[in-house]
Amino acid sequence: MKLNRQILSPIMALLAAILLNWVYVLYVSQEYKYWFGLYAPNPASYLPLVFATLLPMSFNERVVKPTDFFCWFFYITVTLPTATIGPIMGVPYTTVWLASGIVIFTNLILAVLGKLRYPDLVPERRILRPKGLFYIFLLSAVLSLVLVASSYTFNIGSLLSLAIFKETYEIRDVFRDAGSGGVATYALFWAAKIFCPGLIVYGLFFNKKKAVVAGFVFQLAFFSVSAHKSFFFSIIFVYLVYWMGKSNVTFRAFIAAVSVFVFFSLAFYVFFDFSFFVDVIVRRAFVVPGVLANWWVDYFLNNPYAYYKGGFVGSIFDSQYSMGAPFVIGDYYLNNSWASANVNFAIDAFGNSGLTGVVVTLAVLYVMLWFINESASRNGQNPMFLACLCAPLFWTMTETSFIPTLSTHGLIILFLIVFLLKPQTGRPPNFSRAYK
Repeated sequence: MKLNRQILSPIMALLAAILLNWVYVLYVSQEYKYWFGLYAPNPASYLPLVFATLLPMSFNERVVKPTDFFCWFFYITVTLPTATIGPIMGVPYTTVWLASGIVIFTNLILAVLGKLRYPDLVPERRILRPKGLFYIFLLSAVLSLVLVASSYTFNIGSLLSLAIFKETYEIRDVFRDAGSGGVATYALFWAAKIFCPGLIVYGLFFNKKKAVVAGFVFQLAFFSVSAHKSFFFSIIFVYLVYWMGKSNVTFRAFIAAVSVFVFFSLAFYVFFDFSFFVDVIVRRAFVVPGVLANWWVDYFLNNPYAYYKGGFVGSIFDSQYSMGAPFVIGDYYLNNSWASANVNFAIDAFGNSGLTGVVVTLAVLYVMLWFINESASRNGQNPMFLACLCAPLFWTMTETSFIPTLSTHGLIILFLIVFLLKPQTGRPPNFSRAYK
């Protein structure tokens, strides 16, 4: 019976891959053919897809560790698209092999992290109570609001009128032109990725409605500053992860739900010429990450590595480029030097320092995720509480370099919080009994 359930996951993964292939062929390559071409595939380039579809057999059936959700999300937004779309993009099969190999290996590490048993190594470090965590998030959000207000403009009018969704790039340009940098910029990203989602998570798990409302209001205020869609969707993302944990969702249900959404999004376009869902959500969330992973590997296989140009680590190395790797890719493939073609952290590591960078990045991240899982495994701790806290940054790593995630987006802060957090007393009310 268990073997039959395991076989279902690869079958559903294959169906999801077929749907993503259709989206690229029927929509993306037609509506965006000036960027995304459609080419006859080399049969050899489909070999990684075989391994990618079998990979879910190594996943936990349900989210039992915080990294399990990261594993699932990385798979559906990075690994499967990379192996599925690469063969029809016109890149050499060796590029598809390497790009897919990097993300499959990364995904396998995430799966292994979910299988390990974790001892409580340093109980004396538990000095941060959940109630204290609430005050840290609240005070940090208020302080961030003050710092951001001193350097940037809150576009509250555009937010309330919903014009912010149409004026996204204009607001983004104003934000970039302000060029504050320094503490205000860090405060903005830390608040949007840690403090505000943290308030929402705390309120959800401890039935504190005021904390949820505060986190929601603060997050919308910070969203109005730069119009980063990830700020807005982080709210939805946290609720999604919370609901998945509360409903005890399995991986098969997760990938089935995504597949159904992709299918109907494509059907609305094909039969009713309604492209909102297939363009704004499916293309951006599931197709573009696969395209970018193959582009990055294709480019940096044949050109010098970027060596973290444009970041503070880049000052250590001698790079041949005048701009960071995402802008190099945007300039080369999109003919737009202002386009920042960000990619997942593993492929980004390859573009900046080759396979050595991939290994080092994965080693550092492995240690951090190991301690996050270890914290979630303590007696009395709810793993979904930490999964929800980490969810916005897990999402960030599927589309951003590891070093900015560590510093600018605040992963190092979140790691310290989780490392020091005491277990909750008892199970949050009305939460799934699967999480003890």
